[in-house]
Amino acid sequence: MSQSQMNSMIAKALHYLRSKQSKDGGFCAYNMEFLEESNPHDTFFSVLAFQVLGEPVPNRDRVVQYLKTALGKAQVFNYAFFPLWTLAQMGELEMDATLKTTLAELPILLPDRPNPEDAGENLRWLLRRVQAKTLVGAVTERAAIQTYFLNLQQEGSFGWYPNLVETYLSLRVLHLLGYDLQQLDETRQFLSRLQEKETGFTNTKNGLFTTLDVVYSNPR
Repeated sequence: MSQSQMNSMIAKALHYLRSKQSKDGGFCAYNMEFLEESNPHDTFFSVLAFQVLGEPVPNRDRVVQYLKTALGKAQVFNYAFFPLWTLAQMGELEMDATLKTTLAELPILLPDRPNPEDAGENLRWLLRRVQAKTLVGAVTERAAIQTYFLNLQQEGSFGWYPNLVETYLSLRVLHLLGYDLQQLDETRQFLSRLQEKETGFTNTKNGLFTTLDVVYSNPR
C-alpha cells in the first residue's frame, strides 16, 4: 500500500469519527439525523482512535465535560470505567479522596475459569478493573491475579481454549502487574502460528477469517 493510499484511508477514518460526535461532545456510533445519543463506550473508543492517529480530539472541552458528567452519574463500575479511563488517557481525570478510596477498594473477582460462551468478556472486565486500580498505585491483589492468569496457560495460549483474544487480554493484565513477558517463549510461538499472510492474524490456529476483536488484539 502506498503512502498516498494510507493517507486517504486515514482521512476517511477521521471524517467518519468526527461525524459521530454529538453536540454535547460525546460520540455515538449510530449518530445520524434525529438520533443523537452519546454514550461513554463509543466516546472511549473514539478518543482512543484520535490518539492512535496522532490527531487532536475535536471539541475537547465539550468531550471532557461530557465524560465528567457521565462519571458523576455512574453508580456501578461497568458504567464508570469508560469515562474514568478516557479522562485518565486525556490527562483530565481529577482524583479526589473519595474516588481514590473507591478505586483502591475496588474488588477483583477472579472467575473459576473463562467461560467459552462469553468470548473473553469476563477477562475483558477483569482487565478493566485492574486498569482502574493502577490509577491509584500498586494493585494489592497482584500475586493472586498473576497466579490465576499463569494457570490459564495451555499450548502457549491463555483462556478456555487456545485463542488470540483471551491471550491478549491475559498478557495485558500481566503487563500491567509488572510481569516479565519476555520469558513467555511458548506464547510467542503460539502467536506466530496465528499469523496468516493474507489476513494478518486469526483468533485460532484453524481460523478462516479475522474480526475487529482480533485486529484490536494483534500483538504489538
